Amino acid sequence: MNLAQPHIKHYINLISLCCVRGDVVLAEHYLEMAAGLDPSHGNLAQARQTIQRKKQDLNNIPFSFENVWSLPEINYRVEKA
Repeated sequence: MNLAQPHIKHYINLISLCCVRGDVVLAEHYLEMAAGLDPSHGNLAQARQTIQRKKQDLNNIPFSFENVWSLPEINYRVEKA
């Protein structure tokens, strides 16, 4: 057994982990890699559905992350001794 060779089960696992993280772009990359090894594998259809569901979930998120944050103005009070 050669551990260095990619295996479709590894890619399926990576797809699941990426979906948990919300990284559907990387999940799709691993899906393409898995399909390149065995396009007729039974778990590929389920992996595609998982990615599609995650995309829909991410589109329905009621909040967004801002790339630029505004910092509050801080006024320091200096006390005299």
